[in-house]
Amino acid sequence: MSIRCNFSHQAFTLLGRSSFTFAALLIILNSNSLWFTYNAANFGVWAILLSIVITHYFLLALESEGACRLLSFFYKGKPAVIYRNWLTIQENTIAFGLYHLLWSAIDNVSISPLGNLIFKSRALSGPVATNKKAGPALTVLKIPFAAIDLSEQQKFIALLKEKAPQARLSKSLNAIVDKRSLQSTKYIHIFTVIIFLAVLIDVGQATFSFVELAKRYYLSQKLAMDGYLPAAQQQYNSAEYLRTHPLPFSIISPKLLNNNSTAAGLQESRSKSLWYLDKKDEAIATQAEAAKLAPQSFKINLRLARLYATLGKTDQAQSTVDNFINKHKDALLPRLYTATIFLKSNQKEKAISSLQEYLSSLHKDYFSPSPVWPPAGEEGLHELFYEQDLQFLLPSNNQTNKKPYTQIQ
Repeated sequence: MSIRCNFSHQAFTLLGRSSFTFAALLIILNSNSLWFTYNAANFGVWAILLSIVITHYFLLALESEGACRLLSFFYKGKPAVIYRNWLTIQENTIAFGLYHLLWSAIDNVSISPLGNLIFKSRALSGPVATNKKAGPALTVLKIPFAAIDLSEQQKFIALLKEKAPQARLSKSLNAIVDKRSLQSTKYIHIFTVIIFLAVLIDVGQATFSFVELAKRYYLSQKLAMDGYLPAAQQQYNSAEYLRTHPLPFSIISPKLLNNNSTAAGLQESRSKSLWYLDKKDEAIATQAEAAKLAPQSFKINLRLARLYATLGKTDQAQSTVDNFINKHKDALLPRLYTATIFLKSNQKEKAISSLQEYLSSLHKDYFSPSPVWPPAGEEGLHELFYEQDLQFLLPSNNQTNKKPYTQIQ
């Protein structure tokens, strides 16, 4: 006889694990462009439903005897997850996957503060040699008790008293026998499951809409770079419509779009599209908005400086870099930007002076004086350079100081 887990346990287990399956689908979606001919915003709900179906069969597989054998090295024959089957009652044993516990070997049964049913046995410890008293009971099985309904709990306790009369039951376990089942509890669980499902669907639709938004900005940039400006403008306009018309009645979508990190990334994507569409002033204004949302981001703030420098706005470029240096005094990359901006303005002495001043401050405040102990304890600088940084800092010989705007974006 198998004891089945209750509806709420199965539902929460399924929905909780489905979120990981959905995350895997989202990673697959972001790692290729094969789906670009489709509108991802139309498939958010379907992706959640597909995740639930995949997860359901995966959980059933994890509970199977084959999975218990395959994973026996890690779980000792016990199922990797408790989804539909709680325990299997046999004549002489309790079966939990391939793991069997003799009724006669059970000495203590109690409920932990976390709601787990704990079976203990002295069959492995035996008597203590010094005084011939029974040794401490060892935990041989632990399983969530709330995974079954109250009526099933009461039946199991009665069966436990019948099959294992020698077992000592805790007071909290005995108290369950007299508990009354409240119908309202079931309704609360069902309502909670519905809320959980609704949130999961909202997450699916919001994230797929966001991916579609990012795709449209990307396509507008690519089409503009390839010279198809009308098509690029069309993609940009459709992206703007999607951005300014978030999903109605959605809780997740506004939070996703208004999160500082996400919003900064979107503004940068907009700026790149505008830049390629030859709307440079709008592109700079949008990039400046991104910098306000992500004041610590090297990538976003230094791109703003590159755009200013490309349009010959040296003072604004230098001011942007100086403000960023105040937040990252020891960073090398913004100092290289300062020197490069001076060099592009034919101010070689200022460029050299700025680097010498930076090296002096590192020697004074960052690096330890030589010799350093322990011998391998010297401090180092670790910087992340993007291709656009190198194109700005290290122009090739056949390029002028003013690099084409398509290369410094």
